[in-house]
Amino acid sequence: MDALQKILEDVIGDFVCFDEDIYRGQCTRLPKYLLTKCGVDWPGNTGDGAHVVDTIAKFDGGYYMDEEQSQKAGYRICSCNVNGSKYGHTWVEIYKDGQWIIYEQNVCRQGTNTADFGVGTVYSVSKTYNRGNWRKDVRYAGQKSIDYLIEVNTPKPEPKPEPKPEEPAFKVGDIVVPTRLVDYDGTPLVQYDDEYTIAQINGDRAVLTAPRNGEPVVWAAMNTKDIRKA
Repeated sequence: MDALQKILEDVIGDFVCFDEDIYRGQCTRLPKYLLTKCGVDWPGNTGDGAHVVDTIAKFDGGYYMDEEQSQKAGYRICSCNVNGSKYGHTWVEIYKDGQWIIYEQNVCRQGTNTADFGVGTVYSVSKTYNRGNWRKDVRYAGQKSIDYLIEVNTPKPEPKPEPKPEEPAFKVGDIVVPTRLVDYDGTPLVQYDDEYTIAQINGDRAVLTAPRNGEPVVWAAMNTKDIRKA
C-alpha cells in the first residue's frame, strides 16, 4: 500500500496534466495518472468525473468495488454526482490506520495552488480526510494492475523455521550406566561392569554390551528409562 500512496503523495500541490488536452488539471486526470503509473493505459476519455468509475470497471482488469472489497484492498477509485452541478467528480482514496485518506484534484482547499489552462481555474492535487456532504451517489472501482502493485510491494512475513527434530536421548555407541537393575521385561539383573555400550536401540529398548576378551558381548536389553549416560 505504501507504494501506491507514494505515487499520490508525490504530486500533492502539483497539477496532474497530460499534454495539451482540454481537461488539463481536472479531477479526472488524477485517476488517469495513477493508472498510467501502474502500467495501464487510460481506458477511455471522459470529461465528467461521475463516469470515471464506469470507464475503469468496464476496462480490462477493472471491476466495481463495494465497501467491504475496497476496505480489504486498501484503496478505491471513486466517482460521484455533485450537488448543484450537472458534472460529477472523481478522486482516489487510500485506507490506512483505520480511516480513508482522500487524494483529489480540482477541489478548492486552503493551501492548494490554482491555475487556468484555458478552461477556468483548477486546483492542484490535495489530501484530506473529510469528504464533505456535497458528494452524492458515490461509487467505487478497482484495477488488477493496482492490486498487483500493492501485492509486490507489500513485505511478506518471514517464513517460520522448520522445527528441528529432537535428538534421541540415546544412540548406538553411547556409554551408559544402569540406574535400576532390571532388564527390559522387568527381570532383576546382576551388574558385572561399571559401564556398558549401547549396541542396538529400538524405541525405548536398548541392548547393552560389555567387552569380554576384547570382543563386545551382550549383557542385557534394558529400558532407556533405567539407564543414564556415563
